[in-house]
Amino acid sequence: MICASINMNAQGEVLFEKDSYKFPYNLNEAKEEFNLEEALVEISGLSYLNKSTLLAVQDEKGIIYHISLKNGKIKEKVKFDKSGDFEGIELVNDDVWALESNGDLFRINKKSKAKKYDTFLKSANDTEGLGYDPVNEQLLIACKGLAFKDKKNKHLKSIYAFDLESKKLLKEPKILIHLDTIAQYLKSNSMGNAGRKLLSLLNRKNKDLHFKPSGIAVHPTTGNYYVLGAVGHLLLVISPDNEILAVVKLKTSKFPQAEGICFSPKGTLYIANEGDNEDATLQVFKLKKGIKE
Repeated sequence: MICASINMNAQGEVLFEKDSYKFPYNLNEAKEEFNLEEALVEISGLSYLNKSTLLAVQDEKGIIYHISLKNGKIKEKVKFDKSGDFEGIELVNDDVWALESNGDLFRINKKSKAKKYDTFLKSANDTEGLGYDPVNEQLLIACKGLAFKDKKNKHLKSIYAFDLESKKLLKEPKILIHLDTIAQYLKSNSMGNAGRKLLSLLNRKNKDLHFKPSGIAVHPTTGNYYVLGAVGHLLLVISPDNEILAVVKLKTSKFPQAEGICFSPKGTLYIANEGDNEDATLQVFKLKKGIKE
């Protein structure tokens, strides 16, 4: 059972928060926003490099893109593989890790040499999010598709952990997102405007929650997991012990297809949106004044 309270703020973005937790960003007021170049129209993953640069990958090419935080332009391209469906990127010490949608991981060293690591996850799992947990020395892999290797369960979404010491994917999911539990909570608060806002997130036919992870990042001070869903236009904040702390609605006008997410060491939040008929975008959000994670 999720114990939470409705907190529809003036912008209508935070749908609910767990008691005593305050979502620390206003996602309707970006500090900066950049239109990205055509090469990044299918941007699918972000990682923080330094105060002037982010790293990115896109869906079709094995290339690491260095994006300037001054103007959003591409500063450098580093090729590490041929074409592939790359969905996530993470900097860990001196190595860059990239995730393919079939569950394969690539470790790219300073010389741009890549080594592939197979996992038991497959295309049916549709691995779309890659994050780094420095406390446990693990990469986190969020599955857009099946939650398990060979089991279908439409009410679950999973996050797996890849141990960086053994270079192995742990057999059981580190985090399970119970969509039916969240949906039941939303339905139980179906009175008034707030309730109608919440119910709009549910599939009209069967009242299931419409959410598929597309990105994941770990907050640098709390270790909370921020899980994006381009399908469903939601952001979930989940504690390391698998508690839903907040559900945030992403406005489609601002986040048409949120695919990439990362943080600076001080907690600045970066979100990238894949483009379609328009440019891909990169948005920058500062912590709210007076609120710390």
